[in-house]
Amino acid sequence: MPELFEEANKAFEASKEAQIRLAEKLLETNMLTTKKIANGFAIEFSPKFSIFEGHLFVYAFPKGMLDAMLEVLHLKDKKHLLARTTGEEDLEGAVKKGIIPFIVSEELSEEFKRIPPLSELGK
Repeated sequence: MPELFEEANKAFEASKEAQIRLAEKLLETNMLTTKKIANGFAIEFSPKFSIFEGHLFVYAFPKGMLDAMLEVLHLKDKKHLLARTTGEEDLEGAVKKGIIPFIVSEELSEEFKRIPPLSELGK
């Protein structure tokens, strides 16, 4: 990991306020969105790699960042319903089972694997 991103990761892990501000920035720039699926929704995280805030997630997923993302989406109490996906799986079927798909690119940091995959929860 480049040193700049390593230091940024440490700074975000050390500050809940910084995590919230970053999550708000992701929301404002449409890198973090929700989309309607069937009678529910999915969370879609598609960072723009051309800007620093987006490129950070190629290298790291700061501890606590998922909670900050859910907080700005007003979904903190739904964390247990999240399942990581690339969007290839049956999202509508998952939503019907009460699962909230969290759509992320495979190019992102290995740290996103802390979110359980849809293939395990959707069974």
